[in-house]
Amino acid sequence: MSAVKTLFLSVLILSVTGSVALAEPMISNGEGSWSFWSSGGNAVTPTTARPAPPVAPPAPVTPPKPVPVAAPVFTPPPSPPATPSISRFSSSIPAGGKADAYLNFSSGPYPEANVMTTGGAQPWFTSPVLTKYFGGQTPNSEQQAEFTNSVLDHVNQTFQLSGGLAPKITLDPTIPTNHTLSVVSGTSYGPNPNAIGITNVGNNGFSFIDKLSYGSTLDELEWAVAHNVSHELMHAFGVGGHDDQSGDYLDAASAKWEMLTSPSTRFSDAAIADMRSKAFAPNSGGFMSGLELEGDLEILAPPVPEPATWALWGLVVSAAVVQRRRQSRRKTN
Repeated sequence: MSAVKTLFLSVLILSVTGSVALAEPMISNGEGSWSFWSSGGNAVTPTTARPAPPVAPPAPVTPPKPVPVAAPVFTPPPSPPATPSISRFSSSIPAGGKADAYLNFSSGPYPEANVMTTGGAQPWFTSPVLTKYFGGQTPNSEQQAEFTNSVLDHVNQTFQLSGGLAPKITLDPTIPTNHTLSVVSGTSYGPNPNAIGITNVGNNGFSFIDKLSYGSTLDELEWAVAHNVSHELMHAFGVGGHDDQSGDYLDAASAKWEMLTSPSTRFSDAAIADMRSKAFAPNSGGFMSGLELEGDLEILAPPVPEPATWALWGLVVSAAVVQRRRQSRRKTN
């Protein structure tokens, strides 16, 4: 009896519980394809949820307009100062003017070379006296220009020191001139091979660079050439003699090496007066009126004893030593 009651009560409880569960609806969240229950609880309606409206794409971002940037301006570095070119010619002669003398440092021709010189005149820059200062090589054109311009400057200085004389002297062969003074190598004056220069008075002349071999520097050689050229120009300007007899001035017949290389060397007052009177003019009679050679200046070099002289000096010294020994022995005895 109790078992029947128990069973009945269980069936009753289960039926009440099932009806309550069917009353709860399922609500869709609107996403996807889901099924849900109606509010009546007794019918199922399958459906498909509407798709969500498409999300609008973000508006395109307009890139900012590029700000124009000026291209950098390239400023080249300042160029080093140009090396001043050395002029081949140095001259104060105005255009269209005439020079009193032309210093001929060219490769020829050399006016009156066949009359005054022997050996065949060669260019001055081939002389061993010069090339020894350039490692035995012929100096290049720039080095030659430096040398010749220095010589011209020294010649002008020599005349300026001599009472302010100012002959118009040029290195430019294109300028008309009254006299030509050629500086050459491999050449001599036949009657006096020791002469360092020769000139046809009132006309043209020569300086023999090979004879100026006593120097130890290029500067000494430049001064020696300049003073030799100045001496020969004195004769080219019409002075036929050697006014100075003391040997202290450039117009002497012979010169010490120290005088040829000293920047203070000048002409004597007598020679200065002679040149002023000639006014650097050419020989009025012309070359064909007669040949008057002058200017065979020589260098008074220190004498070198000959072997016989050395032997004689040795005998004298030996005899003196023997004599002293004999005297010493006598005193001892």
